[in-house]
Amino acid sequence: MILTSFTTVQGHNCILGNAYNTLRHLNLSLREQDLFFWFSAFHGSRIVSEMFDTLFEKKTKTNWQIFVEQCIEDQQPVLVHIDPKALPYVKHNVFVPSIGHYINIIGIEIGEKKLCVSDGYVPTYSPSTYTGWIDFSAVTNSYINACWRIKLSALTSFFKGSGEAEILEFTRTNIIRRLSEFLLPDEKNHKPSGIVRLRNLPDTIYVHVRDENYMEIFKLLAGIRLHIINPLVYLRLALERHQNQYQEQAKSLGIFINTFWDIPYMQLIKFSIAHKRINCEGIATQIREAVLMEETVLNTLIENLMTDKKATIERI
Repeated sequence: MILTSFTTVQGHNCILGNAYNTLRHLNLSLREQDLFFWFSAFHGSRIVSEMFDTLFEKKTKTNWQIFVEQCIEDQQPVLVHIDPKALPYVKHNVFVPSIGHYINIIGIEIGEKKLCVSDGYVPTYSPSTYTGWIDFSAVTNSYINACWRIKLSALTSFFKGSGEAEILEFTRTNIIRRLSEFLLPDEKNHKPSGIVRLRNLPDTIYVHVRDENYMEIFKLLAGIRLHIINPLVYLRLALERHQNQYQEQAKSLGIFINTFWDIPYMQLIKFSIAHKRINCEGIATQIREAVLMEETVLNTLIENLMTDKKATIERI
């Protein structure tokens, strides 16, 4: 059994990317960036719990193979949290032991011990996609931590009133809310803003580069990609969808990402993987400038978004 109509599109994150591929299969117009801004904080957590609670139902006590078979019969893919060592196409040696991975299962032949998997974000140094059959005879229950399928109630809700215009507006509203939460301190819970917490990063990188803690920098790289660079990419993609309204802002944001985050990020990759020497003060200065510039860029952007939002409300 296989979902022959399922297609795999490259994502920026294994959770959101594979969730997006599932929604595409079910003919919903939500994009990966919509999922990000609807369900996670701006610099989002690794497990987007709100998205799981809203969109997915989790396998209970049913054997995972039977659960997958039932879902495929119902023409639904299954999102799986899996140990990457169970996937023959993944270079799992690039992982630290605590890191898992999310994929979609789109086909199963229990008698032949085969799974057809769709992976919209292969966790290697050059992320790409994978679709194909793998042998699951060695995939024990310990390799699969959890399985989910889309809730039918969620599908019904989205189909009722989620046209492209409504999705665009709802995403813009959530961008404003997420950016506000990120840039302003949480006075109620006495917590500093996200941008203030981000200011600790240059000092942390300085220490690890100075002491040649290659593995610690490697761990930080995953966090920088997931919590800093990807959210900015999602923001750029969301702005680009608003036709000509935010094209200049999206272009400026792309330049900022490439200049201030991607360049030091690549230096740190070469340091952690190839042990190429870099100046600890120099790289810390680059990261500090990136944080300061990000605060300026995001504050300017949210001012524009809020002004446009106010003008839209006044016209109505």
